[in-house]
Amino acid sequence: MKLVSPLFNSIIEISDGAVASLVIENQDLFRAFLTDIALQIGGEDGQAVLSRDNKPIALSKNAELLREFAPFEINTKTMQTRIVSELETFASNETNWLRTSELIGQFERFITDLSLELPCDVECSKLTFGSMLKAAGVSAICRSDEPIGAVLEYMELIRALCGRRLFIAVNMRSFFSDQKMELFAKDVIAKKLVLLLLEGCDRPRLENERRWTIDRDLCEF
Repeated sequence: MKLVSPLFNSIIEISDGAVASLVIENQDLFRAFLTDIALQIGGEDGQAVLSRDNKPIALSKNAELLREFAPFEINTKTMQTRIVSELETFASNETNWLRTSELIGQFERFITDLSLELPCDVECSKLTFGSMLKAAGVSAICRSDEPIGAVLEYMELIRALCGRRLFIAVNMRSFFSDQKMELFAKDVIAKKLVLLLLEGCDRPRLENERRWTIDRDLCEF
């Protein structure tokens, strides 16, 4: 993958088997670039271009922005929406369709029986398996006891559920020690995840890290 922006000259090459990092020490540039990326991932237009095999691909469908690490929440809206969508798909396939229909019917009949105590008739106009799932508050269980392990677990789940390959972590190194980041980077590489660390200040270089730096005076190296 390649990530380019008219805000700077560097071409950020991001691949499996390495952790890429972009250090932008100029605050105005950092804010402008992050704003552009965030808007595009949210589905709006922007200037930066992500490409694969020299063909542009949408950031909204291929990238995930990680910027809240204290605390880190594995059950984001993206995660929960996708889990519900997948469960709905499983519930409607030929293996589970009859069981799903029976369950909805039983629930609807139970509501009807309860409504006999009311001075009016009722109907369940929005009763679907999807609405039942949402009411149940279905969420993923994090198996890791370490916050940085939860980040790795989240990345794996998002790749499996949403197909997103690029993860852009914002100032992640401000929250975790160099030693933990070194182990995290090795796990990212081993699991063939694709990671770009977007940092606002210089840190010790990690093993197997490819780094691009833009300093306060906008010099690139």
